[in-house]
Amino acid sequence: MANYPVNPAVRSVLTKFPEIERGLRLPQESRSDLEIVRLLGNSHYVHNLHLLNFVNDYIGLSGTLGENLLCQNDPLNFRRLLSELYLLAFLLRRELNATAATSKSGKIHDINLEVGTRQARIEIGSPTDHFGFQFVKIYSALVFRYSACPGGFYVLLQFVASEESGYHAHEVPNHTKILTSWQSRLEPEVDRWLANAEEGSIREFDGIDNAFVLRATLKAVYEDPENRCVEFHEPTRSNDTRLFFEVPRTAEGTARSQIGRKIRDKLLKRQCGEPSPDYLRILVVNFSLMDAADSDWFCWPGIAKRMDETVRILQESVGPPLTFDVMIPARLDFECCFGEGVILDQEREPQIRALMEAAGLDRKCAPPVLEPPPPELIAALKADSEDFTSDDVFGLSDDLQI
Repeated sequence: MANYPVNPAVRSVLTKFPEIERGLRLPQESRSDLEIVRLLGNSHYVHNLHLLNFVNDYIGLSGTLGENLLCQNDPLNFRRLLSELYLLAFLLRRELNATAATSKSGKIHDINLEVGTRQARIEIGSPTDHFGFQFVKIYSALVFRYSACPGGFYVLLQFVASEESGYHAHEVPNHTKILTSWQSRLEPEVDRWLANAEEGSIREFDGIDNAFVLRATLKAVYEDPENRCVEFHEPTRSNDTRLFFEVPRTAEGTARSQIGRKIRDKLLKRQCGEPSPDYLRILVVNFSLMDAADSDWFCWPGIAKRMDETVRILQESVGPPLTFDVMIPARLDFECCFGEGVILDQEREPQIRALMEAAGLDRKCAPPVLEPPPPELIAALKADSEDFTSDDVFGLSDDLQI
């Protein structure tokens, strides 16, 4: 895991978040692999400050969920746990009786919910669809950015796939544990190279199973250790998740796809228990960690229909009894929103829909609203063309973004 500096600035910032400070066991050493330390060390960024304030507000109400979040040292798992906290906070803001589920016998569902006389168990799945090179980008960039090298630098990283694995790097191992093992080997090599290399130096670091190499170019060296820039040139995006619901001609094709297999794996775990008249079992599939450009794509009518067909096929393949009573696609963030629920226990549909409405689990996602361009921008553009209007700004091609 990447190690982040635990310096006086981090300790000073921590005092501004008493709930985080109360639950955090900050090491006495000068470095830590905890993700929350990375956020504390970068609280000057507005989005990180917003996130720290959110965590501080709800960490004391989240039980074991909050404890696990604070001790997390993996970026992706941190984001998954954060998604669970987002949903818990969403329910608490609606003044509902929601608590993080706990069990002495091991992992169960994530949230217990009471709405009036109705009870529900909620399990959250946050699948990803990254290829191996994207994991390499995530972890290697952290190793360079937080290197123990005493100075600053500007490094250009490039993923170079072997001829056997191909340009898209399908054969690169994408299992997090494998990559973090590689990362632990990479870290001391990076520290030594950055401490001794001169500007313009190029170094290739071994990958995993000869599937790739990581090429690093030291573009500049600075005395200030805070002046660090790590730029990563990746081959391409992996895919757009919604294509799994559009390109296959049938729902059976979607069920066999990468995302279909991930949802089926979640169904198989049956983490909300067996069917019972005492509670409803809800699977929330959080699509916000997937590689998709649109944030509301799972609400589109055609995809919602395919989603419904696919989940029913997957449930049938798992076999009886029903693993969940309803599956709800979602985007879990500061303002959670949801797609059309797939009602699996159709005999209890009235109860399920009533609970979803009361809990806000039917709050639909909407595309981002385009704000009008600022007057000074319009004035500058009009200087070149008197006929230019604000409508023209929104009509510009994607190649020219303002």
